[in-house]
Amino acid sequence: MPKTHSTAKHKLSNTTVIALVAVMLITSLIESPVSAQEPLERKSGETLKSFALRVIPKDSELAHKVVVGTFGVSANNIVILFVPPYRAPGPPDSNYTGWVLVPERGKAGTYRKEVLPPMEEIVGAFEITVRSVFFAQADKDKELELFVLYEYYRNGSGNDYGHAVYVYDWNGASFVTMPEVGAKLVGLKSAPAVLRKLRTLKKYYPRTIY
Repeated sequence: MPKTHSTAKHKLSNTTVIALVAVMLITSLIESPVSAQEPLERKSGETLKSFALRVIPKDSELAHKVVVGTFGVSANNIVILFVPPYRAPGPPDSNYTGWVLVPERGKAGTYRKEVLPPMEEIVGAFEITVRSVFFAQADKDKELELFVLYEYYRNGSGNDYGHAVYVYDWNGASFVTMPEVGAKLVGLKSAPAVLRKLRTLKKYYPRTIY
């Protein structure tokens, strides 16, 4: 009897180990930076909008027109902002997800996807509308930063619409936000207004806007 119990315990242990290994393997595949960085190819003659709609998650919608610019990591980056499809019964999610598609050197029409940090607004608590996407200097390095100016309304609050800006900087490995800059731009309603404000800050040297 003790021998039988020991064998059963041993078999259970093997089964458990196999299950754990399987879970770890699946998790590693899901979280693998290789899959996240899988190259995206733009078809010959494909418009920027068609390309974006093809590569973003199914049924998602663009939150702003697709923009191309020189900033951060390289030239001719493609900026795609999109919102997920509505999933009942929860509130609509208008927080945008941002991708920067970086051209692969020596591979025409091939891009590496870099994901922008997510918005900090509570999902479903705000109505978010992206008003402008542009590039300007927000620090002392030579590369421009990515600016996303958006309008927001706190659902059910009865308050007026507000305006704010997310500023994204390339740190050599990924895009990060610059909240200390964004805090100085709250309430500005247009890209030119943001650029004028940046000029008043001695620390920043705005040069280009798209």
